Amino acid sequence: MNTVPFKSTQKIHKQEFISVIRSDPYPPYSQSSDRRDQPFKSARMKVTMMMVMMVLAISVYLDSASAASSVGEFVDKTINNNKIAIFSKTYCPYCRRAKAVFKELNQVPYVVELDERDDGSKIQDVLVNIVGKRTVPQVFINGKHLGGSDETVEAYESGLLAKLLGIETVDHDDL
Repeated sequence: MNTVPFKSTQKIHKQEFISVIRSDPYPPYSQSSDRRDQPFKSARMKVTMMMVMMVLAISVYLDSASAASSVGEFVDKTINNNKIAIFSKTYCPYCRRAKAVFKELNQVPYVVELDERDDGSKIQDVLVNIVGKRTVPQVFINGKHLGGSDETVEAYESGLLAKLLGIETVDHDDL
């Protein structure tokens, strides 16, 4: 049996004495550290951390939603405020071909080079919702989607593009 020496002048509570005899590692009246509450403190800490993480996640979501909203607004304004809008990439041969059509018609399109923008990928995500394709170029005339490179060249060769732009053309070279 475990015995614990104590001075007769030392006051000791009955519960403390019993816990010492039983070698209870969590004495009931311990002032220095109440280890009996540690599992609860740990659970409380976990819940608090989860709440903080949820708040951060919601804040990031709201920031990204507002960023997506501003990207969507940019795309809408670009399409609707320009006679010719082209969403392009500088290295893409199809994009160069579509831009060459407008050069042939002496028209200056508003070109958004997606590979030169930090939000280029987000703009493409918005375009997918509008046109159903992620490919470039995407050409818009007077706020209406014309298509990609092939559709732009076909519209040019058929005379439809000049008609949409309200310009007269003389004979043109095939691209």
